[in-house]
Amino acid sequence: MGNCGSQSDRSVKDDDSYGRGGGDSTHGDPNHHPDFGLKSTHELVKFLGRGGTGDTWLFKDIKTEELVAMKLIKRPIPKVIMPNILREIRIQAELGEGHINVINAKEVILTHSHLALSLEYAACGSLTSYVADRWQHAQQTGLFLGEDQARYFFRQFIGAVEYCHQHCVAHRDLKLDNTLLDSSNPPVIKLCDFGFAKTWTADANMYTHIGTPVYMSPELINSRNGVRGYDGKSVDVWASGVLLIVMLLGTFPFDHTEHPDPNTSEAHLEVWLQQVRSRWSEIPHIRQAVEKLSKDCMDLLNRIFVIDEKKRITVAEIKQHPWYLRELSPKYRDAEDSLRRQQAATDEHMVKRKLNQVELKKRNAELQQMVEQAAVRPPAGNSLRETPLFRIDLREDRVLDTSGEAAQTAESPRPLLSQLSLIEVPVSQQNLTAAQNVQLYWIRAFNLILEHSGESCTPKAHSGVLAVLAQPRHRMSSVGTITPPDGERPEKRVNDRGTDYSYVDEALLDSNEKRYRVAFSDETDSAQLLTDVKGWVEKRKRRAKAAHANYTWFDWATCVLPMLGWLRTYKVKQNLVSDLIAGLSVAAMVVPQGMSYAKLAGLPSVYGLYGAFVPVIVYSALGSSRHLAVGPVAVTSLLLGSGLKDTINVPVQADPNNPADPQAQEVYNHAAIQVAFLAGLLYTAVGILNLGWITNFLSHSVITGFMSGAAVIIGLSQCKLIFGYNTRPKPGYVAPNPCPKKGCPKVPTISFPRHDPIQEQLHDLFGETWTPYFKWREFVMGMSWIILLLTMKTVGKRYHKLRWMRPLGPLTVTILSISIMNIFKLYRPTSNPKIRPVGHIPSGLPGATVSWFFPMQDFGKKFGLAIIVCLIDLLESISIAKAMAIKHNYKLNPTQELRALGVANLAGSFFNCYTTTGSFSRTAVTSESGGKTQLAGFTTGFSLMIVLLWVTPVFTYMPNNAQGAIIISAVIGLFNYTEWFYLWKVNKFDWIVMNAALFGVMFAGIEKGLAIAIGLSVLLVLYKVAFPHTARLGRLPNTSVYRNVKQYDEAKEIPGLLLLRIDAPLYFANVLPIRDTLDKYERIALQRGPVYYIIVDLSPVSDIDASALHMLTEWVGTCKNRGIQPVFANPARQVVRLMGVGGVPELLGGFDKDTKTSRYICVRTHDAVALCLEERAQKEKHFDDEKEVPFVAAV
Repeated sequence: MGNCGSQSDRSVKDDDSYGRGGGDSTHGDPNHHPDFGLKSTHELVKFLGRGGTGDTWLFKDIKTEELVAMKLIKRPIPKVIMPNILREIRIQAELGEGHINVINAKEVILTHSHLALSLEYAACGSLTSYVADRWQHAQQTGLFLGEDQARYFFRQFIGAVEYCHQHCVAHRDLKLDNTLLDSSNPPVIKLCDFGFAKTWTADANMYTHIGTPVYMSPELINSRNGVRGYDGKSVDVWASGVLLIVMLLGTFPFDHTEHPDPNTSEAHLEVWLQQVRSRWSEIPHIRQAVEKLSKDCMDLLNRIFVIDEKKRITVAEIKQHPWYLRELSPKYRDAEDSLRRQQAATDEHMVKRKLNQVELKKRNAELQQMVEQAAVRPPAGNSLRETPLFRIDLREDRVLDTSGEAAQTAESPRPLLSQLSLIEVPVSQQNLTAAQNVQLYWIRAFNLILEHSGESCTPKAHSGVLAVLAQPRHRMSSVGTITPPDGERPEKRVNDRGTDYSYVDEALLDSNEKRYRVAFSDETDSAQLLTDVKGWVEKRKRRAKAAHANYTWFDWATCVLPMLGWLRTYKVKQNLVSDLIAGLSVAAMVVPQGMSYAKLAGLPSVYGLYGAFVPVIVYSALGSSRHLAVGPVAVTSLLLGSGLKDTINVPVQADPNNPADPQAQEVYNHAAIQVAFLAGLLYTAVGILNLGWITNFLSHSVITGFMSGAAVIIGLSQCKLIFGYNTRPKPGYVAPNPCPKKGCPKVPTISFPRHDPIQEQLHDLFGETWTPYFKWREFVMGMSWIILLLTMKTVGKRYHKLRWMRPLGPLTVTILSISIMNIFKLYRPTSNPKIRPVGHIPSGLPGATVSWFFPMQDFGKKFGLAIIVCLIDLLESISIAKAMAIKHNYKLNPTQELRALGVANLAGSFFNCYTTTGSFSRTAVTSESGGKTQLAGFTTGFSLMIVLLWVTPVFTYMPNNAQGAIIISAVIGLFNYTEWFYLWKVNKFDWIVMNAALFGVMFAGIEKGLAIAIGLSVLLVLYKVAFPHTARLGRLPNTSVYRNVKQYDEAKEIPGLLLLRIDAPLYFANVLPIRDTLDKYERIALQRGPVYYIIVDLSPVSDIDASALHMLTEWVGTCKNRGIQPVFANPARQVVRLMGVGGVPELLGGFDKDTKTSRYICVRTHDAVALCLEERAQKEKHFDDEKEVPFVAAV
C-alpha cells in the first residue's frame, strides 16, 4: 500500500496514533467486537488504539464504503472531562478540512452507549513506526531519514502547525505518535490528536503544565499552573525541532533515561536541566550524531532550541530559513507540487463554505447539547441499540438523520436537536418564568424523545408538561421576532408596488443579536481634544515610568553607551573567533572598495580608508545592529560627486589623487567634510526627535528606481578608467609630483567629465573627442578584473562551501593588479604610461578637520545636499539593519540606530571622513562570515587603522582600471531589473514612479531625477486621496457581510436600499468628488427602482474636517427633501465627535436626547439594513397581499 511498508499489513493494536496511552478503556479486550450502536450505519473492521478518554476503532461507512477512524467515548462522560472533550471536538470542527496535513473530522455521533468522533483514517500509522523502520538506512548513512526526506516531511508538518496557529489553536502535544501517514508514495503526513490543544483570543499565553516530557520546551516544563504562563506557539515550535531531530537522528535531544515513567516530576526535571544547562548539540548521546547534519540544518535547530521563548524562531521565520527553502529532489518536489495543488483546491472549497457567525453559534450550540447529553446515563432498553440517536456532519455543518441524510421533513425516523422548537405550551404561567421556560422545555423535550422512541415523532404529553413536536417550526428569538424556516420561505415576495422582498428574511437571520447605537457626547470638541491630549500625556508618562521603573545604574549607562550591554553578556568561546573572521573579511573588502568610492565622490582615495575607520568604531559602540557594516557606499559617493560641484566656485579636478590644481581640490575636500558635518547633525536630530517616519515619503518604487538609475550612472562613469581615457594630458601642463619618495610616478592631469547624465557620458565615451585615446592594455586588464570579480561573487553566492570567495574578490583583484604592475613595471613615469596607477596615498591616521566647518559658503546648497544624502542613507541603513535583525532573530532599536549613525557621521567629519552609511554587500559578508556581535565592526575599524599606519604605500601602484572594475562589479547588484517586471504586474502607478526615478536619474541627473520621482509619487498619493474609491455594496447570501458588488458576483443589492462605502478620510480636497459620486450612484439606483434609504458605510473614514462636515450636512438635507432617508454605519470616534458638533444626528432624525443616540447612525452596516427593512415593512404593511407579516412578526 504505497510506501507504508509493513505498516499496511501488521496489526495496529499497539499503535497510539489516535490516543495518548493509558486511561479508561472502552472494553477490556480489544479483540472483542462489541455493539456500539452503529450497526445500521457503520461496519466494524478492527481495533486501532487506546487513548486517555476512549478507544479508537476502524469502521467502514456502509453507505460510502469509506474507512474512518472512530474515537469512542463511553457514556456517561464524567463531567470533569466533558469541557475537554467539547473543546477537542470544537477545535476539530473549526480546523475542518482546511488543510491537507491536518486530520479531518467528519462527524460527531451520539449512540445509546457512546459519543463517537469520526476522523479521517491514515492507513500507514504513525511517523514513529516509519522512522523506526529506517534503522538499516541509519546504519549506512548515520541518519534515519535523509535531510531531503526529512525536509519533505518537515515542510508539511510546519504547514499544518502554521494553519493551526492561524486559527488561534496551539497543539501543545506535537510528537511523532501524533503525526500520521497516509498510503501515498511518498507518504503525506496528517497531524492528529487535539486532546491537549487549546485556543487563544487576545494572546497565546497559557498556563497548563501538559505534554510529553521529551517534546516539552523549558518554559512549559518550568511553568506553574495558573502562575507562570507560556506562549503556545513557541511551545509548538520547540516540539517541531524535537520532531526534526528524531526524524534525522532517531533519538531525542533531551531525554530522561533514568526515569521510565514520563509522568513523574523527575522526568520533567531531568529534561529541563538538560535544556537549560547545555546546548542540545553538546549532550553526550547526540554529540557525534550531529556531525552528519549540514550547517544550515544545525543553524535552524540552534535557532529553534533557544531557551528564551521570546528570542526563539517563529513558524514564519522557519519558512524563510535557507534549510527549509532548499530545493527538494525530483521525487519529493513532484509530490510537494501535487500537495500544493490539492491545498489550493481545498482553500477554494473552504472559502465557499465558510460559516458566518450565526451558523457558527448554531453549530457550537448543537455540539454542546450533544456532549451534555452524552454526560447523561442512557436509558435502559434495547430499542435504540442499533441506530445512532443524533449525528452532526462537521464537513457540511448540518444535522443528519439516523441514516446519514440531511434532515428535511417531519417524517424523519428520529427527532433531531436542530428540529426541536417550542410551540403552544399548555402550562400555567404561574409555574414558569420566561427565563426558566426555554431551558426547562429543552431538557424535558430531549428526555421525552429519548424515552418515547415509538413510531410517532410526537411524544405523548405528560400531564402538566409541554407538548413538543419534532418538526421544523418558526424560530423564536430573544427580541421577540419570528423568522420562518427555509422550507416555508417563498421564493419571491412582491407587494402592490412591485417591490421584491425576497431578501427580507435572510437579512434578519441574526436579528436576535443585540443592536447597539452610537452615542454622542455633550462635551465640546475643544474640551474633548483637551481630554485626549491630557490622556495621551498621562499615558506616555505611565509608559515611561513603567519602562524605567527597575533600571539600575548599569541600565542607564547602557542607554548612553549600548556596547556595555552586549559586552556584559559576551560569550568569548562561542563568538570571538566568528567576530574576528567576519571583521577581517569586511576589512579585506572595504579597503579597495573604500578607495574606489572615495575617488567616485571626487575625493582622494585615502578618504575612503578614513571613512572605514573612525565612523565604523563609533557606530559599533553605539549601534544596536550586530551585523550592519558601516562605511563608504557607492550611492552616497555618487550623490556627493554630483552635488558638490554646484556648491563650490572652483573647477572640479578629474583626478583627486593627482589634482591639476591642489588648492581647488582642497576647497572641494572642505565642502565634502562640511556636508558630512551637516548630515551628521541631521542624522542625530532625526534620532533624538524620533523623526524616522519622514523616510516614508521615499516609497519602495522611488528607491528602487533611484538605485537602478544610480547604478547605471556609476557604472558608466567608471568606463573611462576601463577604456584608458584617463591618460589624456592637458596641453602644455604636467602635474607636480606630490610623492615625496624617489621613484613615484609623475602623472599628468585630465579633464574628462564626471557624473554627467547618460546621454552626455555616452557621447564622451564613444565620441570622436576621446576614442583616439582608447588603450587596449587598460581595457583588457579592466575587463579581466570585472570577469574575475563577478565570477567570485557568483560562485560565493551559489555554493555555500565557497562563500569565502565573495568578500575576497576586491582584495584578490587589488593584490593581483599591484603584483602585475610591479612585475612588469607598467607604472613607469612617462608622459603616456602603459597603465595609469592610483598614485601616492598618504599614510598615517586622519587629522582633525574641525577648522574646516566654518566659514561655510553656499550653506543652502550644502544643506539641501545633506538632506538628500541623509534621507537616502537613513533608508538604506535602516532597511538593511531590519533585515539582519529578522534573519538572526534579535531586537533592533531603530531610534538608537539613527542616533548611532548620526554620531558616527558627526565624529567622522571631525577626522577627514565624508558621509558613511550601511553597505548592502559588506553587511551580507558580515552575516555570512558568522559575525555575532558588534565586535566584528571593531575588528574592521582597527584593521583599517593598521592599514593606514603601515600598508598605504602598497596601494601607490594599484591601477585605476582595478578601482573602476571594483566599483562596476559592486553596483551591478544595485540594478534591480526583476522589480521592473514585478511592479508592472502588481501596480502600474508604482511602475510609473519607478520609471520616473530610473530615467530621471539617468537622463536628468541625480538630484533632478530624485526630485522628479518624489514629486510624482506625492502627486499620485494626492490624486488617490482627492479622488477616493467609493464602492456600491451588496450582501453575501446567508451572511451579515456586505461587499463590493463589482468584486463579488455573489453580493446582491437589496431593493429600495442603496449601500455605499467611502474608502478614504474626508477632507477639503475630496469632498466635491465624493459628493458627485454619491449623486451619481443615487441616479443609477433610481433608474432601477425607488430608493427609500441610502446607507453609507463610514468604517474606512478615519477623520473628517470642517469642509467634509458641511458637505455631509448639505447632502443629508438634500436627501431628506427628496424623500430619501440617509443612514450612516460604523463611524470612527473622531467622525462621531464632529458629527455631533455639526448637528448631523438631529438633522438625520430619530435622535434621542436622553440617551444621546440617533436611530439612523448604526454600529454595523447589517444593523442599518435591518433597521431600514423593519421600518419600511411597518410603513408598507397595508400594501402586502399576504395575511402574514412579510418581514418580522411580533410574538
